[in-house]
Amino acid sequence: AYINEEPAAELRKSLEKQVVPSDKGLIYLASFPKSGNTWTRLFLFALFNPLVRQDSNFNLSDIAGRAGQMDVTFQLFERILGKPHYEISDIEVAQTMPLAQKLLALQQEKKVFVKTHLCNGAWHGTRTIGLDTFRSAVYIVRNPLDVTPSFASHMGTDIDGAITGMANSTHFIGGRQKKFNLEAAIAAEKQKDEDLSDEEAEKKALSPGQIPQLMGSWSEHWASWTAAPDPRVIYMRFEDMKHDPADTFYRTSQHLGLPFSRDDVIAAEEAVKFDKIQAKEKKQGFK
Repeated sequence: AYINEEPAAELRKSLEKQVVPSDKGLIYLASFPKSGNTWTRLFLFALFNPLVRQDSNFNLSDIAGRAGQMDVTFQLFERILGKPHYEISDIEVAQTMPLAQKLLALQQEKKVFVKTHLCNGAWHGTRTIGLDTFRSAVYIVRNPLDVTPSFASHMGTDIDGAITGMANSTHFIGGRQKKFNLEAAIAAEKQKDEDLSDEEAEKKALSPGQIPQLMGSWSEHWASWTAAPDPRVIYMRFEDMKHDPADTFYRTSQHLGLPFSRDDVIAAEEAVKFDKIQAKEKKQGFK
């Protein structure tokens, strides 16, 4: 119902003219996959929500999904371009990225945390990270030798497959079928879950998830966020998060100007300690 060409054209004009106020904007939580992004978002959620610190029975997938937004959902692009995801080309995705980020920034009351695996560069001649919406960022980096086995498991491949992907300059994640057939997509959803009604299967088929995201190789991704000094960006090593979490998370929260004490940070970190969330993932699974 929200996909409509005329309102989309008006929205694009409006977004091109609007300026993101200084009290709004996007705080990026950026990383190559499997580097500690989810753990960082869980920490921030616990920091902002004292109940999570008091109740150890929280659901991992639930709070990870609520800890920050994503700038790569197809709904944003469908609304701005006024057409369904299966008609949107990769070039249109690239050209629309800054507008999607601006829409995300403007529709929030204040600054908003945004998880991203995008490299900080250009795709089809357009910046992947719009400079007029970018307020600050945390770049989370992990030794690539440790990323590799975790990435292999996540992508359902072996170590060699993970290495090949991590060394690929044109590496993307996300995306959708180039030729979309609704009937076939509905049938595929019902094959995955026989209990789905036709309506439920159609809804799943039309919710493709994430747009294609250019990451590049591990080295290129790291360099895109770290090569040029930028006072807006703070770097957080996964190894420091594990071995000195209180100081590491407190330094980051101070950089972001968050109104929390060191005691608040320690309590939040304690609630989502690495071994605790690892145990939860084994018990609950992780969506």
